[in-house]
Amino acid sequence: MKTKIIVGLVAIIVVGFLTGCATNPYSAYYHSNHKTESFLPAGSDVNVEQIHDAQFHAKIADMKAQGWVCVGCSDFNYRAGLPPQELVIEQARRVGSDKVVLVSKIVGVQTVMALPTIQPSRTYTTTETGGFYSGANYGSYSGTATTTTPMQVGVQYVPCNIPVYEVGASFWRRPQ
Repeated sequence: MKTKIIVGLVAIIVVGFLTGCATNPYSAYYHSNHKTESFLPAGSDVNVEQIHDAQFHAKIADMKAQGWVCVGCSDFNYRAGLPPQELVIEQARRVGSDKVVLVSKIVGVQTVMALPTIQPSRTYTTTETGGFYSGANYGSYSGTATTTTPMQVGVQYVPCNIPVYEVGASFWRRPQ
């Protein structure tokens, strides 16, 4: 009985740890611009448009001119590329947004040390056959050679540069 309780608690802690570490940065850094306006019901599809940062201000002006209202924004730094698009869609559905304007740019580089490498042992087999002619004599030969290299463990750490992106997302809805 005591063992089952301990195993159950450990399972709950592990699941909580694993799900807690996988946060959505679009949700974690979301800032609401919620107004008292009423909006049209959100559609089933979310349109995500990724633009270059130089186009950002023109795109925002265009969205407002088309009657869209920004209901919130998300701003954060992210390493090694952009977060998966499913995360921005998840946040858009959470806030009832039909359209998301996504912009990102590289703002720096972070240097990290790579882990050591392990190379498994390898075996090479070479087979050679042929013939030769020497004066009045003709002969043939064949042979097989096997070479095995032992497993190697690398202990040298190598610096790797990882780009750091500044990511911005604005979430849009249509008013009634």
